[in-house]
Amino acid sequence: MLRPAATSGAGDRDGIGRGPAWAIVALLAVLHAAPFLVTFVEGDFARDLDRATGIVEGGPWPMRGPVLAWTLHLGPVWYWLLALPLAAFHSIAAAVAMVAVLSALQFPLAYRLGEESRGRAFGLAFATFLALPGLGALESTWIAHPSLVPTTMLLVAWCAWRAWTRASPGWWIAAMLASSLALHAHPTTLPVLVLPLVAAPRALRADGRVAVTAIAAGVAAFLAPFAPLALDFAVNAGELARFATGVSSDVARFSPGRWLDAFAALAWRVPDAVGGMTLAGRPGAPVAFRLALAALYAIALAGGVLALAGRASGWRRLLVAALAALALVIAMSVAVRETTRFYMLYAALPPFAAWLAACTAAWGARTVSILPLRVAPVALGLALSVATSGAWLLRASGGEIRVPATLSASADLSGSVPRGYTELLTLTPADLDALGRRVCAAGSVRAFGELAGVLDMLVNVPGRLACGERSRVVLGGQGDGIAIYMIAADAVPSTAVRERHSAFATGRVDEVFAPALPVPLAERVSYPWRAACGAPVPVTYRVATRGAGALVVSNALAATCPMTVRRIARDGADVPTLERADSRIAAMPEGEAVFDIAVETGDARAVQVFAIAARPGGG
Repeated sequence: MLRPAATSGAGDRDGIGRGPAWAIVALLAVLHAAPFLVTFVEGDFARDLDRATGIVEGGPWPMRGPVLAWTLHLGPVWYWLLALPLAAFHSIAAAVAMVAVLSALQFPLAYRLGEESRGRAFGLAFATFLALPGLGALESTWIAHPSLVPTTMLLVAWCAWRAWTRASPGWWIAAMLASSLALHAHPTTLPVLVLPLVAAPRALRADGRVAVTAIAAGVAAFLAPFAPLALDFAVNAGELARFATGVSSDVARFSPGRWLDAFAALAWRVPDAVGGMTLAGRPGAPVAFRLALAALYAIALAGGVLALAGRASGWRRLLVAALAALALVIAMSVAVRETTRFYMLYAALPPFAAWLAACTAAWGARTVSILPLRVAPVALGLALSVATSGAWLLRASGGEIRVPATLSASADLSGSVPRGYTELLTLTPADLDALGRRVCAAGSVRAFGELAGVLDMLVNVPGRLACGERSRVVLGGQGDGIAIYMIAADAVPSTAVRERHSAFATGRVDEVFAPALPVPLAERVSYPWRAACGAPVPVTYRVATRGAGALVVSNALAATCPMTVRRIARDGADVPTLERADSRIAAMPEGEAVFDIAVETGDARAVQVFAIAARPGGG
């Protein structure tokens, strides 16, 4: 452990007040948490919400958590945690808000740890560099249990620091519990367990005696979150053995080249991709972003050289320790799987931020004392965070979410980082709650358009939370139940009765042309809920419309069965269409018209063809 600094020492000579420092930390936390509330919900988090909703519904509590690499299951703590806000508020938005707050706690934890160990200025730099645009921004774009990795790691570090500096068995026990929770966030956090082990000799000795009871309590605290896995010990032990064998048998995973590529992804490639995505379309902004980030790194690296050369030797030990921790975490992250996904490098964010903070702090050492070079990187980091987060949120408020290609399942950050992004229409967690109330009010529902895909992915968690078994949903079809659509709001006839949900709108379907039979919701047995469909084959439809409005061709199973619309023609001539999300929309004229539709799909049951009437009352 490092020697603690006095609160009025070198770390505070630049005159940063406690109030302004906390105000900046609060701003960083808000900028981090806000995207959670407007981002999309994807398949893995939908699974987690389903498992937690099962607890709320009175079903059996899951004894195994999310699966990693299709091999190893974590403990069920994540599911149990999500069940708390779902039980209290019956709201997806409440669950997301809880995750947002827990994830954003990383910034006050970084600040407090830095302030206690090296002074207020260092704590502020630590928190600011933790918020640099890049991998950290993905924690709030893609919601999942790894979103809590930096928070749990910093909680371990803070508890271990206090256990060591205060010789406190209680704080050591807390550090052991936090280490277990960090592993539940993701196993790439394993190296952080070193911190309570280092703190143990000082925290667990008093008057020359070893605190055996505290050791037992700490071990119990560490094992407690894993205890449910013991109920099926043979299966879970077998999974762990296969996972460990898979890691150790692949020598290529331990290649230094992969480690260096992962570091490049952390420090430059992902920040460049995220900055380019958020600032695209703003003249000069992407170039300014790169120059500012490069300047920040140049100043930090120069400070690091000063520290290592001895001119700022007071920071040398911290700099080397942070760099060693960063190398260890990256090696661990790259080794555990053949593909290094973006969330596997979240564990590298705290040591990377601490390393940058130590490098820049060297400019404030007594033998150097060039404070502008210490303040400039923090100011640049804060400006970059505000600019990119603000740009992303501004677009989201206008109905557009930009999702970087880095989130792709095929993106291997120990190799290369794909550029580019996908544009999604905004549908917030609060909108999902509103959809749940809508389908509950209708009772028995046949879902069309994007509503079908959303409710199928979520296995109707919105309706189940809103009214339980009274919510009954199938995908499309003719027959009983109220037919409700959801498509992009700008594609709905302006005179139709509709209800707005961010970038989407819902209303009543006027006429259903296909499919004749509904598709049941996905079964909640295994994950993924549905298997991929077969090879695409051509399917054609001829439908007759009887009035003005919108003709919609939609895919109810877009996540597992892609559909390609080859042609939409009216009275023999191709017509212009809007392509929005997983739907294609064509205008229907007054009077009668005949449409010919040609698509390619691996499952014709998923193709929905329906009409939205333009007349008031038709929606």
